[in-house]
Amino acid sequence: MSSRFLTVLMVLGGSFPAVAQEAPQSRFERAKGDWDAGLFIEALEELEGLLAQDPGSEIQDEIARLTGELFLVSEIASDGRGVRWSPDGSYAAYESGSGAGLVTHVLAATPGGVSEVATVTGGGVAFSPTNGRMAYVKVEETGAFQEARAKLEEEFGGTDRASRNRLRSEMAILNLQNSTIVVRDMGSGEERTLRPPGLGMSSLFFGPDNGLHFLGGPTDGSGSSGLYRVREDGTAAPLLEGVAATDPVFAGGGEYLVFGTGRGAFSILDVDNGEVQEFQGSTPAVSSDGRTIAYLGGDASEPTLTVVAVGAATSARAITLPYPASTSSTRACPSCPLQSGLSLSADGRFAVVQARPREDWELFLVPLVESPEAQAITQITREIQHDLYPTVLADGRLLAMKGEGRHRRSHLYDLQTGEKTWLFRNNTVRTVAPEYEWAPSPDGSKLLLVAERDGNTVSPERGVYLMDLSQKVGREELL
Repeated sequence: MSSRFLTVLMVLGGSFPAVAQEAPQSRFERAKGDWDAGLFIEALEELEGLLAQDPGSEIQDEIARLTGELFLVSEIASDGRGVRWSPDGSYAAYESGSGAGLVTHVLAATPGGVSEVATVTGGGVAFSPTNGRMAYVKVEETGAFQEARAKLEEEFGGTDRASRNRLRSEMAILNLQNSTIVVRDMGSGEERTLRPPGLGMSSLFFGPDNGLHFLGGPTDGSGSSGLYRVREDGTAAPLLEGVAATDPVFAGGGEYLVFGTGRGAFSILDVDNGEVQEFQGSTPAVSSDGRTIAYLGGDASEPTLTVVAVGAATSARAITLPYPASTSSTRACPSCPLQSGLSLSADGRFAVVQARPREDWELFLVPLVESPEAQAITQITREIQHDLYPTVLADGRLLAMKGEGRHRRSHLYDLQTGEKTWLFRNNTVRTVAPEYEWAPSPDGSKLLLVAERDGNTVSPERGVYLMDLSQKVGREELL
């Protein structure tokens, strides 16, 4: 015996009496009844005997769901954050440390999982779509920088909230003034350092043509922030200046750039002619194929989901939602992507929206294609717990979170069959494993998570885990 049952039985104790032959489904139902009643020793004895008889894949899957995880999980690191994938899924990354000790760990995807191939000093990693490059922001720890940081800490080093906020703001400016871009060739490991003259960068992103871009602004404080494209010689060409843009993402094959502007609004920039369209709405989402943009708007009495078809003749269509939708968003760490209540399918044919019929948030499937065969808006979840942050995977399955922040758990939904799977567990009967970040691979076959698998919410460490959504737990792992 090993793995899951050994772990659980070490907690509960017990022995294994002989079990008479009986239909596998009947034995599983009896064991499940014991489990639900809190008779864990009796349930585990029954399940262990059932697995010894090789009951078949369906019963095996049910046992895995009942006692822990259905899909294979491996621990990548005991502490980390900011998990992300490259657009082609060949690389992934996470961060650890902070300040001068900020480190990014780069992972290469392999048939058996991932393996660490590089560790770099810096953060805010962005991967190019196709040409095997990675870029990150590195703060130069010069003597002048360290002296300026010490002076700021002395001046604004109070313990009150106002002092901490002021120190954080001043440090952000200091970091901006001393930041550089490092571009790494993933094949050779060669790196090139770029510093666009007079500009600091707060975040990096690549376009569909592998062009490197960044959000930033003048380091001398003489102007507002903006969006820039990095030239081959290391200088920067402005795409748009004088705007406090957030969370930029390309659409329409790189012809358009969607970005937040705060104040519950966002804009779409036509990259070729520089024209900007402003929209009053929250949490814009872009389909993976780049042809559809959607956003939430309206008010509590008439909430709407507006769909924008990207192309030569950009058009918008508003869909009235049955309940108030979530227009707020959050992020788990400064370099983490936004988590919001709206997600689009890869082809833009449907959206999943977080809305509130009564006291709690639920998830709804909203068809976006206008046709006689189009279905009505469908409620996906029905529980007293909050259902949050939907993400439609490339294969059409839905990843979403359940519960409050202190015990949030990821679930996978098959939108065709309605089957729901609780994904991440600690494989004991003691407690839940709170989760904080989720990053599905571009093809939807793998999931990087940041969680406290042991249930210890006191220690600051949060582990990084990889779940393979294409590989189920086998009989050997269960026994």
